[in-house]
Amino acid sequence: EFSQAASLLHSLLWSKLAPKYFWVTLLIDCIPFLTADQVLFSSTQTYELMECLQELSRDETLPTKQSLMLEEHEMRLRLALAKNLGSALTREGDSSSGPCQVEVW
Repeated sequence: EFSQAASLLHSLLWSKLAPKYFWVTLLIDCIPFLTADQVLFSSTQTYELMECLQELSRDETLPTKQSLMLEEHEMRLRLALAKNLGSALTREGDSSSGPCQVEVW
């Protein structure tokens, strides 16, 4: 259930089907999944979410309400993404039998 919801949030953001002004809300909705006991986003998905957040933080055309929401939650989002990335990379490294290959942008 939770992994499907997390996957749907990621898909909505990464596919760029949702309007950009809605991304802030979607990213904030990701926080409970990023901070869950279980790793719900892969390292690749986490990098992609980070890219969406970075794109938003550079966007000067966001409506005022979304800009204020982003400003309020950005540090918490970045921390949650960083922690999830570490957990995802550890889990993926532990589950692979050979050398760990990580895609770095």
